[in-house]
Amino acid sequence: MPDETIYIADTSALIEIQQKYPHDVFGGLWKNLSGLAKNGKMIAPRHVFDEIKSYALEDYLKTWATQHKNMFKEPTPAHYLKVKEILASFPNLINTKSEFEQADPYVVAMALCVERQTTLVGNIRVVVTEESFTKPQRIPDVCRNYSITCINTIEMFRQEGWRFE
Repeated sequence: MPDETIYIADTSALIEIQQKYPHDVFGGLWKNLSGLAKNGKMIAPRHVFDEIKSYALEDYLKTWATQHKNMFKEPTPAHYLKVKEILASFPNLINTKSEFEQADPYVVAMALCVERQTTLVGNIRVVVTEESFTKPQRIPDVCRNYSITCINTIEMFRQEGWRFE
């Protein structure tokens, strides 16, 4: 992927990395993730941070997310407008019975609202999720509707050229 790529991480992607690639075995992977976060190449809505803090066990992911809190962005008025639009078309993207605000529509909204650089190519927005790519009303389905590239964590590793031998 070009240098202008900005990955927008869903909670499921970060939890998947924690579960399959623990930091004590895959330290290089976590160092690479930290580099993406520090350089603004991986971002997520604040709601992803909230989900990690609420649902994740006391584990390395919670610690890592807290150490990289700058990657978790507050929604802007433009994000709220996009979330409303997204949920009007994809109401089952969230669990309407949940008492908590859910990150999924904010992940897609952030991908739609990432400011473009003043280069010829601009920022390429890529959503990273572990949600089903075949089920309707999930992040990949919504991304297809909005022509947003959506990949899983392994594909992000490949696009970044990461190899762990």
